Amino acid sequence: MSLATKLQKLRTAKRQSLQDVADAIGASKAHVWELEKGTAKNPSIELVRKLADHFGVSIASLVGEAPDEGSDEEQLLVMYRDLKSLDTKERELIEDIIKGMQKRRTGGRMEIDRIELADCGSPEKIIAEIMRQVPDMPIPVPIEELAEAVGITDIHRLETASFEGGLVTQPERASGVILVNSKGSVQRQRFTIGHELGHYLIIAHQPARAGQFTCSKADMAIREADRDNRARRMELEANRFSAGMLMPLAHFKPDMRNLGTPALEHVFTLATRYNMSNEATALQYVQYNDAVCAVIISKDDVVRRIYKPSRFPFIDVRIGTRLPTPSLAARLSNGQQSDWDDVSAGVWLALSTEGPHPSLQEQAYRLHNGWMMTLLIHTDQDEEEDGEGGISDAFDVWENPRFPSRSRRR
Repeated sequence: MSLATKLQKLRTAKRQSLQDVADAIGASKAHVWELEKGTAKNPSIELVRKLADHFGVSIASLVGEAPDEGSDEEQLLVMYRDLKSLDTKERELIEDIIKGMQKRRTGGRMEIDRIELADCGSPEKIIAEIMRQVPDMPIPVPIEELAEAVGITDIHRLETASFEGGLVTQPERASGVILVNSKGSVQRQRFTIGHELGHYLIIAHQPARAGQFTCSKADMAIREADRDNRARRMELEANRFSAGMLMPLAHFKPDMRNLGTPALEHVFTLATRYNMSNEATALQYVQYNDAVCAVIISKDDVVRRIYKPSRFPFIDVRIGTRLPTPSLAARLSNGQQSDWDDVSAGVWLALSTEGPHPSLQEQAYRLHNGWMMTLLIHTDQDEEEDGEGGISDAFDVWENPRFPSRSRRR
């Protein structure tokens, strides 16, 4: 049914004259007559919207719905064949209307063509393809809706001490069920779902026990893996998928840059926006920040985890040892929540005895229950030329600054 036929039927059903319609939409009687006869060329998109509002129908239904005339989107594009003649605002309006049509047709459900994902071997390629198919991905990412769109039939939450997450599926990944430890926070559960979804979508991942992945809290913390350690590499890739999908760089980087120079308050702002934990957000933050920075997580003044990109110098502090005494983090009084200071780089870094020693900017932020997050910003330009590097987590790797070849797993 064409726009002309639909308009005529609506006007007749409403018992309105051509003049009534013309007055309602701010057009001439002759223009409405041309619309009804189908002789009006390229009616403005605003005019079509006014007609739809006047008759209380959607633009999609006004454009035409007959199967033999193509989809609503095609009908709309037929009306505006010469899109180059439209200005930017009009084109954006048409694109928004088409997206709305597609959502109404699918009931608002996310749709993903898994065939297009089949050849994407790495987590990053899978994420890129999903974002290509869902360009208007909401933030926070609706990870459960995404899971359903790729064949996950159920997400089952249960209290367990034996694992953090699990996946029950087939080798060909026709469908799957994700298991999540309900004891974790909402943010931790979101990361767990993303992790198991990574196992599900990376077809090369095959569990030791046929048809079932079981992943521990330690698996969720893996940031490095030897090439010959297949099990650990699978967990690493699942973590990369989860972080990258829940904090897609196409959104995360601009959001981070818009906040300005590095600060832990910005990490917390991003964590809220993406509905992620502060720690997971901090890891992504230091990895992709334009500045060279690192984050140290401590509890009761004892270092628990270190997150830094490879371009950040070696941090000469071991996991399980106390915070360096001269550091701001160690000096922050109980009454203070946060503070900044310039500290000698030697407080945190392994430095040679020769040459000038740069300073570090340090921010310490007291969280809760004895937890603290410390941000270090390294301003030595010579260290910034390597570009973005992967995370080197001191929980996973101990580096020997004097004998790099002797660095060992912890």
